[in-house]
Amino acid sequence: MHAANTIEKMMTEERKHKVHLNVIRLGKLVVFALKKALKGSTFNTDAFLAKCRARETEINLLEMEIEQDLQTLMRPELEDKDCRHFTALLKINNDLERIGDYAMAIAKYLVNVDMSETVKIKSKFKKLSKASTEMLERSVKAIELEDINLAKQVIRDDDYVDKLNKAIIKILLGSKNPDMASVVSLVNLCRRLERTADHATNIAEDLVFWIEGDVLRHPTKKRSFMFDEIEIYPNSREIKVSEKVHLSKSEWEIFIHLIERSPDGVSREDLMKNALGYDSSVETRTIDQHVVRLRKKLGHKKTLLKSVAGFGYKVVNSKN
Repeated sequence: MHAANTIEKMMTEERKHKVHLNVIRLGKLVVFALKKALKGSTFNTDAFLAKCRARETEINLLEMEIEQDLQTLMRPELEDKDCRHFTALLKINNDLERIGDYAMAIAKYLVNVDMSETVKIKSKFKKLSKASTEMLERSVKAIELEDINLAKQVIRDDDYVDKLNKAIIKILLGSKNPDMASVVSLVNLCRRLERTADHATNIAEDLVFWIEGDVLRHPTKKRSFMFDEIEIYPNSREIKVSEKVHLSKSEWEIFIHLIERSPDGVSREDLMKNALGYDSSVETRTIDQHVVRLRKKLGHKKTLLKSVAGFGYKVVNSKN
């Protein structure tokens, strides 16, 4: 009996070590994907996006493997530190997957941006890209080294990224640039980079929680936002009408894309390409299936999500 318990304990330790290394590996994959996305396409746009999509798929598969492994390790009899460790890794795993999604979105938006027409924000955008990427790199390094001080530096740096993002958005909103496609893409790019920094901060906070047992949450940072009395939680892909419900990845991307374009209508083709990342060969009626499920989750707020006959969908704020 004692020998069996010893073997079981050794196997558990091996699984713990494996999943921890996989989270570090996932972090490095996400850093690499973000850096490559930010370089943009120099020659062949289709090849560039295909490579970005392949990296996103690799990230998603590893994220699912980590989640499954962690679920097998989570047991009621766990010691407090192990429980904190696995809980932190689950949350970090989710944050890294979200940043992987942002890397794909950034790659697609950069294809539509002409930086030569946005000289005023070019240097600020480079600073924002660099700061967000470095925060992510340091948060992953902090996990690898189990370095509390490095994690706390990431948390402090979040304010700098917020200020950069707000400065760029202010310039863009006051811009008279006739190339509105580039302006819209830049706003979305900055939003993804700012959210990347938010997730890097979450990762750092969860590392501190795991090692020290302290729950750190940035005091000035909102973890949710409101749209027409719907509370939206980007970190967990949840919405709250009467109670919290979780959205699938596709439902989330469609809903956020419609909110960003509100009150304008968005075609099914646009949603397929810019929200879900599919090419034109995929049947656009797939969008309709996701919208049906999304409406159910919106409960009594489902009337905000309106069909545009023969075109697509739009989300309209009832207060407007």
